[in-house]
Amino acid sequence: MSEPPLEAVPAARRWDLEWAETVPAVLVTLGGDDLVLDALSRVPQVHDVEITTGWRSTVHAVAVGDRRFRANGDGRLVAEHVVGDVVLSTTVLAADDAGRAVAAALNEHVRHFGTTVLSEIEAALAGLRSAL
Repeated sequence: MSEPPLEAVPAARRWDLEWAETVPAVLVTLGGDDLVLDALSRVPQVHDVEITTGWRSTVHAVAVGDRRFRANGDGRLVAEHVVGDVVLSTTVLAADDAGRAVAAALNEHVRHFGTTVLSEIEAALAGLRSAL
C-alpha cells in the first residue's frame, strides 16, 4: 500500500507553518543560523555537507533534497539550488524568507520520503523551539 498524499495528512500543514514561523525567530538569536542547520541535520535523509572553498577552508552546509543551506556568517542563511555537484542558484535569505525556504524544502522532503519522516521533523522543530 502506498503512502497517502501529503494533503491527506492533517499535521503536514501545521508543521510546515511552524517551521516557517520558528526559523525567523531563531535566526535573530545569537548563533541562530547554526541552530537551524543543526536542527535540519537531525531529520532523516538530510545530509551534512562540507563545502571546500578556493582558499582551502571548508564551510558546513546541510543538504535537503536539491536545496543546500549554509550560514552566511552574519546571522542569515544562504540557500543554494544544487543538482549533482552544480550550484544552479545562490540566494542570501532574510529571516522571513529563510523560514519559508526551509519549510518548502522540508515539504518536498516529505513528498519524496513519505510521511514516515514527519515525527523526526516535528522532533527537530521541538528542539529548535527549545532554543528560543
